[in-house]
Order: sequence, then structure tokens, then C-alpha cells
Amino acid sequence: MKNKLRKVVVPLIVVLLVITLFIFSDKISVDAKKVEGTDFSLKSAYEKQEDGWLYLFRIYYPDDNSDKSYIFNGYNLKYKEMEGYSIPVIDKTTGEIVDEIKPEYVSLINSEEYRDDLIAIRNYFNKKQFNNSITVDDLNGLNIGVVSKEYLVSIFNKAINSSKEKIDGDYAAANFFDIKTKESTDESMKGTWQVAYILRNGDIFDVDIEFIDESGNYILDSENRITTYSNDNNLSNQIKLIEEDMVKNQALYSEKTSDEITNGDLDSLLEEFQSELEQ
Repeated sequence: MKNKLRKVVVPLIVVLLVITLFIFSDKISVDAKKVEGTDFSLKSAYEKQEDGWLYLFRIYYPDDNSDKSYIFNGYNLKYKEMEGYSIPVIDKTTGEIVDEIKPEYVSLINSEEYRDDLIAIRNYFNKKQFNNSITVDDLNGLNIGVVSKEYLVSIFNKAINSSKEKIDGDYAAANFFDIKTKESTDESMKGTWQVAYILRNGDIFDVDIEFIDESGNYILDSENRITTYSNDNNLSNQIKLIEEDMVKNQALYSEKTSDEITNGDLDSLLEEFQSELEQ
């Protein structure tokens, strides 16, 4: 992916405005320094997909009873970078893409393949202001080419029929989604530890821990497990249990987690991450 910085004199409002609308929805919880200061409630549906993907549909209800905002998006907790995912910089005058910015994390709105569909979905649902369950027939005026309308109906109906809630979890002021890495200092296990989390209403919804070797292999994948990297063949199972405990105990790092982790680099990364969550 090309990421050359160029001096662009013309305004770059078009796409940056579109992207900002999505980022704003994802950062509302970040800006809510105090739970009582939030001026909206939301309904949501989260669905795990294959290969680190998590799709979600969120409906924001302003406290002043103004129009609701509807957001469909997907986030990848496994891959920090993927080909075809970037933020385009567009010349407002010509409409041409003049540059690409590498996003901080992988999400569908930054996908060259999905971006147009997600923008169309947002605009359509914001216009329609659906209040109840829908069918595919309700989407006859929605022109999308990649996202399945059947799937969209399914996840929206789960969201609209969920409970309306405030963002009032333990981490209401933390980033909604984040991913961090730490280089391994173990000479027998060279590579990078990576941890990602995603929140739901200020609570930890999912955590993903990966180890990526120097060749780019994700060795915690069962199909890529390399026994020479581990003292036992149950590293993947051990990490999976730790991830489950993190969600259950609502903490990326605790004394119990530290006791379960035998790798100092991973232990240190999780402790740093937890400290940031609590700030």
C-alpha cells in the first residue's frame, strides 16, 4: 500500500468528512470522560466472524429525541494491517484520489471493497429512521453490491430488538477499539506479541492475543502452530482460556492473569494495556 506524503493544497473535505462521521460514532465513548455526561443511549448487535472479524450494528438515540444515527461496520482484532484497507485522500476539485493514509486499525469503512456499501447503508438507514424489525423488502431502495441484504436485515433486527443502554461500563472513557504490539525479547521465540480488544457500552466484549513470528506466521493459529516455539503444544489453548478470563473478569491484566501467563513480554504488554484502559 502506498503511503507517500504529498503536499496537497486543495481542501480534502469530501472523504475526510465521510470518514469522520464513522470515526465520530466510534469515538463517542472516548470523549465521554464522565458517564453521566453522555447525551445519548444506544442499541447494538455484535457478531463474531472468521479470521478475527467482528461485525456490529449500532443505533444511537440522542437524549434530545432528535434523529437516530445508524452505523454498520466491522473491525478486525487479528490483523493490524491488511491489503486494500486505507483512508483515501481526495482532491475536492477533481474528485481524484491523490493519496492514501494507512489507518490505525483494520475496519470495513476503510476497505476499498466495502467502503461505498457502508456509506450507502448509513445514509439509507439514517433517512428511513427504522424503529422496528425490518425485512429485505424494506431495503428495496438501498443500492449495495457487497454486503448481503439478508445479513444486514438479520444484524439490524438483533440491534433494534436489543435493550437501549448508556455507555456506563468500567471503561466508558477508554478507546472503543485498540490494538498494541510488543517485540519478543526471547531469543528462542523471535517475533511480536499483539493484543487487541473491543468494548461494548464501556465493557470488554472481546480480546484477541496473537504471536506473529519473523516470517509473518500467526503461530497461535492451529494450522500454523510451530512446536519449536513453545514448551508445550497447548499454547493456543492456554491463550484462548486467558482471553475468556479477560472478558469474564473485565480486565486485560490482573494477578490471576499474570499467574497464568508464562511469557514476560506478553505479561508486560497486558499490564501496560490495562493501565491505559483505566486512565
